[in-house]
Amino acid sequence: AARTLRDHNVDATLLDRAERPGGRLTSRTSAGVPFDYGAQYFTARGAPFERLVAALAWEGELARWSPRVAHLGGAPEAASSRVAEPPWYVAPGGFSRFAARLCEGIEVRLGTAVERVVERAEGGFRLFGAGLDSDRAFDVVLLAVPLPNALSLLPDDALVESVSNRVHYAPCWSLTFATAPASWPFDAAFVAEGALSWACRETSKPGRVGSLDVWTLHASTAFTEAHLEASEAEVAQRMHRAFSTLVGLPCAIAD
Repeated sequence: AARTLRDHNVDATLLDRAERPGGRLTSRTSAGVPFDYGAQYFTARGAPFERLVAALAWEGELARWSPRVAHLGGAPEAASSRVAEPPWYVAPGGFSRFAARLCEGIEVRLGTAVERVVERAEGGFRLFGAGLDSDRAFDVVLLAVPLPNALSLLPDDALVESVSNRVHYAPCWSLTFATAPASWPFDAAFVAEGALSWACRETSKPGRVGSLDVWTLHASTAFTEAHLEASEAEVAQRMHRAFSTLVGLPCAIAD
């Protein structure tokens, strides 16, 4: 959103409480391979966004990902009736690098937590929080954060109560590990039953070749809710065991 505004000569300031921009478009590195532990890929459906994606793909910041996809568990007819999706896009250098590329030329304030948004009588808004200049006014404020965080910034208690009762978020454990290369039955899988909901071979994405294969797993909502208070080591062991069963191979964690 900030990139689009800036491209139309609108001054935009991006405030982010994290140490780097991107939110769920984020990545780290394992065994020398970037991996996405939030969003795994995205699609482009609107014409303006398609043009932006095409331009960044030409620059090499984005690339099409065409994995071998499996749909495991659930009713057989559900898997066979799936509608073909538009192309999947990933960032060869990881989504954190892609987010940083989008921020070029934009005023970015990292490590800045907005605590309150107040509408001015004369128009516009003021933002309050540690490190913010409360005298600075903004014409428009766009809240691109999870709903509970957005509602906590607004003064309308009636709106907060009304929306909070209708929106619920599901937790998700995520696990990334490196293992020896093998003859994998798929590169990405949607899993409808058991401990996992998603499995992705990061080294199948463009530009992410390494001596080891790197996988990212997302747990199912039911599994995550049942193990919210479990230790990371226990959750990792259970998810890894579920993955080994899923692929039918014993996979030792190398990193």
